[in-house]
Amino acid sequence: MNKQTNAILYQVAAETLEQLTFFFVEKPEDDEIFEPLDEMVTAVAGFNGPFSGCMGISLAFNLLPELASNMLGTEDGETSEQEQMDAFREVTNIICGNLLPKIAGLEKVFDIDAPVILEKANDLDSKQMALIGEVILILDETDCKLQLFVESPVPNELLK
Repeated sequence: MNKQTNAILYQVAAETLEQLTFFFVEKPEDDEIFEPLDEMVTAVAGFNGPFSGCMGISLAFNLLPELASNMLGTEDGETSEQEQMDAFREVTNIICGNLLPKIAGLEKVFDIDAPVILEKANDLDSKQMALIGEVILILDETDCKLQLFVESPVPNELLK
């Protein structure tokens, strides 16, 4: 994986989560390993353009009510499960939409698919694509993992 891609992925995700969901994002220690919880949820946004792939976010299911409430300006517990999933998909979409121009350049155009929630939430794994970026963020003392996959072969601009 590329350190520059990971740095951009971390920066975009942290800024988006802090501004949109009002979660304070902490950076884990360098040697910290992602520890998935039993109750996690993963959203994935596919994209096509100068290169194609997908970006996924895995986080604790119990963070969804606060995430949705913060985004919608409601009190905790006032959002439905559907609103929580919609808010999580929207966060995924915004992070992906902000990430791609930072990696490929502002002049590049991408089409982003509507994010989907995976049935097996704990791990996004794509055998047909190359993992080029992976970061862990800490939200509310809970790990959150973001992964960026592209179709093989990996484009030269992503290998820098």
